[in-house]
Amino acid sequence: MPTPGHHSFRTGDILLFAGRGLASDIIRFATRSPWSHVGMVVELPEYPEPLVVEATTLSESADVRAGHALAGVGLVPLATKVREYPGDVAWRAWQGNAPSQAQARMLARMVRRLHGRPYRNYLVTLARELGTGFRRRPDLSGLFCSELVAELYRRLGWLPRTTRPSRYVPGHFAGDALTLCNGSLASPQLLKQWAAPCSSVISSAAPAAGTAPRPLRTGAHGRLLLPQ
Repeated sequence: MPTPGHHSFRTGDILLFAGRGLASDIIRFATRSPWSHVGMVVELPEYPEPLVVEATTLSESADVRAGHALAGVGLVPLATKVREYPGDVAWRAWQGNAPSQAQARMLARMVRRLHGRPYRNYLVTLARELGTGFRRRPDLSGLFCSELVAELYRRLGWLPRTTRPSRYVPGHFAGDALTLCNGSLASPQLLKQWAAPCSSVISSAAPAAGTAPRPLRTGAHGRLLLPQ
């Protein structure tokens, strides 16, 4: 299994997070998902290592542009994010063509434009959407984590153009029912299993032939399967 510094990580990969604490518990309960957070791997030409673009109330890791932990849309080194996150972390690799040069430039512009925008609470957004019958014009002045990832996937053409990003929760990117365009997400790999008061990075070998997978977590959006 790759470690956070492994070269296999590339733009479009998904990182799933299961945090500890009241805020994470509320998110899991409200979204009927075992996962409380999601981010997307991006490679930008000005940085030598893969980054995670995410939208959080306050990241536990320093933002590469701001130099300190940031509330809202931020960019953090992938290896740092995995190491410092107080919870489980799983990785789903993007299986499809890498972004074209034009797409990569567009994505870089989009990430820079959204960087620093405030975190918008999912429940508040849902209430507004329900109140307008999901007909309100999409608003990117603030975003929550899965809304950000869905918007980036939509811009890349990996989700339908008609996708409404605000309808996505972290569990959508964890289950096996997510319908993608021009590719798919690989079977998940557990990068880190957190156990207070310390954490450990998982680096187990590939499962033996014939070994049945086991469900790591089950939620309304499907099961996340990992090898024994």
